[in-house]
Amino acid sequence: GERGRVDVRLRHRDGTCRLVVEDDGAGVVAGRTNGVGQGLVRAFVAELGGDVSIASSDRGTRVEVTFPTPA
Repeated sequence: GERGRVDVRLRHRDGTCRLVVEDDGAGVVAGRTNGVGQGLVRAFVAELGGDVSIASSDRGTRVEVTFPTPA
């Protein structure tokens, strides 16, 4: 198969963590926003009191998660 690329970045600043995961795969199927993986990510992020955004195209997918740092 083809080799792909996945970039993972985690940054902590001013009491907030930001996790960004990007790949160069085929992207998420158009109109599909409730897959098991996306549901799990959204549930985990909600438990942390954070936000998630998912953007996808035929050039890859980017998932960005932000959440407050525990005290």
